[in-house]
Amino acid sequence: MKYILFICIRNAGRSQMTQGIFNHYKKTLPIVDRSYEAISAGITPSSRVGSTSSEVMKEIGIDMSDSSEYYPKKVDEEMLRKSEMVICLDRTINNSDLYGYTPDEIWDVEDTYNKSVETIRGVRKDIRTRCANLFETLYRNERIAATL
Repeated sequence: MKYILFICIRNAGRSQMTQGIFNHYKKTLPIVDRSYEAISAGITPSSRVGSTSSEVMKEIGIDMSDSSEYYPKKVDEEMLRKSEMVICLDRTINNSDLYGYTPDEIWDVEDTYNKSVETIRGVRKDIRTRCANLFETLYRNERIAATL
């Protein structure tokens, strides 16, 4: 399995949403290597996933109610070490928060904490667009690697 780790501050909204979107669409897009799996974590995890974030995800057919899969967790060195790619969803996260690791990408997605449904729908749209771009990048990398 090739893990892609999405990190935000509380792991209660945007990183959980990104994990859900990536894992949902990788199953339906033929260009994506299905050995990729998204995981998420936070710097200072919340006690639960945001209910509005979960509701907004249900609107597009992604159920984040499974607490064995979608729950706030703290980023640790093992997660970072086993990940093929680390993407921070908040520009304030730095290397000291990541045990010295440098993220591969910083997406700077708007925080969902205490935001309106409309705002969180906009965050969802932003994440979907970024995941689509990531899928294209992963596909190109797989195709290039296969031709070498």
